[in-house]
Amino acid sequence: MSPRRGDLVGALVLGLLLGTPTETRANDTMATVGAGGLSFQKTAELEMTSEELYLSPKQVRVRYVFNNLTSHEVSGTVAFPLPEISVADMSEAPHEFHKSYLRGDVFDFHVEAGGRPVTPLADIHAVVKDREGREKDVTDLLNEYRLPVLDPEAGIGALSPEAIKTLVAAGVLEDDGDHHPRWSVRTAFHWNQVFPARRSTVVVHRYRPVIGGSHLAREMIADDVGGNLAEWCLDRGFLNSVKGLPADNDGLLLTTTLEYVLKTGANWAGPIRSFRLEIDKAGADLVSLCPIPGLKLQRQGQTFVAKASQFMPAGNLKLLFVYRGCDKAPCGLEPKWPGYPR
Repeated sequence: MSPRRGDLVGALVLGLLLGTPTETRANDTMATVGAGGLSFQKTAELEMTSEELYLSPKQVRVRYVFNNLTSHEVSGTVAFPLPEISVADMSEAPHEFHKSYLRGDVFDFHVEAGGRPVTPLADIHAVVKDREGREKDVTDLLNEYRLPVLDPEAGIGALSPEAIKTLVAAGVLEDDGDHHPRWSVRTAFHWNQVFPARRSTVVVHRYRPVIGGSHLAREMIADDVGGNLAEWCLDRGFLNSVKGLPADNDGLLLTTTLEYVLKTGANWAGPIRSFRLEIDKAGADLVSLCPIPGLKLQRQGQTFVAKASQFMPAGNLKLLFVYRGCDKAPCGLEPKWPGYPR
């Protein structure tokens, strides 16, 4: 079922009540729902027996099996945090997209737990980082100055000089004359869940990712000018393949990026017993991502598959998809909100 508006989290997390405030983490982990959203902690009472993860630019699907290791029922909040999105990156999205995002239905997020549909809450927060990388939640500050978390341009233009000075000092706005927004949007879905004693519970969910993307010159990708694409670990074979792709009339290729919060899967009792990852190219010509400790991807047609036992997630996934150009725009690959290509 589609989510209801509420508190925000990202990739799947689980939070237990245990007679105390609920605790939750991403990729199914523990969390506490508080005034600032969900805070995460580890749990020794629930084991992630298996995780099957499917990633493509069009859809993300996950199937988890959890095992309650205790002799008593465990209840709590399961949370799924999504990767952060820079509000600056969303500036070109239409207004309807912003409204749909705030309702939570832009993701078409569906959950089943124990074979029954669940209606999750969506929790949305604005965060900024200082020069040292320290994070600060500025949602309340934006509300104080009546700035929408998304699509804030009109609100920024109506601010007084004193308000702008305050928000620049707080790191919310750029000190660049135009006062562009500096915050990112952090979203999470969460719901209450009961785990029967000594039994397994299956949780399945799917959603439509909001992916980033742009048109880049083929040479910029192939030569990785300035190392701007280093976060996707482009190897020599990938770069050579890029050089062989036909570009459009302007010499451009389309790139899209997809992120998935994986590391919170390490917050359960022990490692994930059985883990399977499938990456679907979904029409892309090339896909790149950095090596994943403990996983070895093997190509199977248009997909890449990796399996592991006793898997302990150590990081998150960031994928780069590259599509060849064409002589006639829009090629069916132009950016569309939410998420593209279609």
